[in-house]
Amino acid sequence: MPSSPVHAVERAMDEAGFATAHLVGNSLGGWVALELARRGRARSLLALAPAGGWRHISVASIAIGLRFLAYFPFAVAGNLLGERVLGVRPIQRQVLRRLVHDVDAVPPAGAMDLMHATTHCAAYLRVLLMGLRYGGVKNLAGIRVPIMLALCERDVFLPIARYGVFYQRGLPAGTEQRMLPGVGHVPALENPELVAATIAEFVARHPGGSSPGGDCPA
Repeated sequence: MPSSPVHAVERAMDEAGFATAHLVGNSLGGWVALELARRGRARSLLALAPAGGWRHISVASIAIGLRFLAYFPFAVAGNLLGERVLGVRPIQRQVLRRLVHDVDAVPPAGAMDLMHATTHCAAYLRVLLMGLRYGGVKNLAGIRVPIMLALCERDVFLPIARYGVFYQRGLPAGTEQRMLPGVGHVPALENPELVAATIAEFVARHPGGSSPGGDCPA
């Protein structure tokens, strides 16, 4: 993935002195984590509903691009108008409804954090164009660390039948696959306990060893 997100995370790991880490990522974060694992920066990898489930420009990738593009005018408006827009619950619900299954399970603070992140993302269009230009995740079979693919049962943003199946079929043999019940594309928003328990249980089974450059859970 020739993109700034992966390079930025690698630089941050280098600056902190971590050669490898237990990597967990959701959506774009899952895509970045997969690419870092391919570069040998992972001790273990838990990909939660990862994006990038395509090899090249396709109907599937364009559909996701258009979906993100549809959010962009809102992101600009929210950035300009600030709290007057971001704190309005009906607007929050419109943003949340494709990202979670149960909008009412998302606490106000979590909803506001999401709104701030969306409206203050300086790389929004750049990352979108990168994903369309360079294609999705490559060479999944080359990952050589313990992997869990955790898909979300109620994901309507990246439906499993269209995007998750790419990973179900392409990740190395031995990849652990789990379905997170009753949650949408960003499960930590509506059921953080489920996500935390899944991460803790997986990492506990794959503690790994130390490396000369240092390691950490991340």
